[in-house]
Amino acid sequence: MNVYEIGPYWIAAKSADHALGVYVEETHELSDLVIGEPGEGETEEVTISIRQLTRNQVESPSVYCCEDGGCSFCKDEEDAVLISYQDLINKREEREFPCVIAKEE
Repeated sequence: MNVYEIGPYWIAAKSADHALGVYVEETHELSDLVIGEPGEGETEEVTISIRQLTRNQVESPSVYCCEDGGCSFCKDEEDAVLISYQDLINKREEREFPCVIAKEE
């Protein structure tokens, strides 16, 4: 399973196409997209940046486990703890993918 960053979302998916599909579902980004009317022979471009995280980024603790504490990762701690994207992937079942595993607030 790969992790893709699209805007403020980190999405676990097998491919960038699947990740983009989840992004569009989550944000309805394309439904609100307004494209100017290009003149004859002109082109209007829209860019969405998709970045695949490296294996090291996926396995390094870099995201908090939850917002309010008390999840399976920090139930014995006072506050939420840093975990890896791989930890977030591991706690889900295969049928739940592709999905958003983290979002920047």
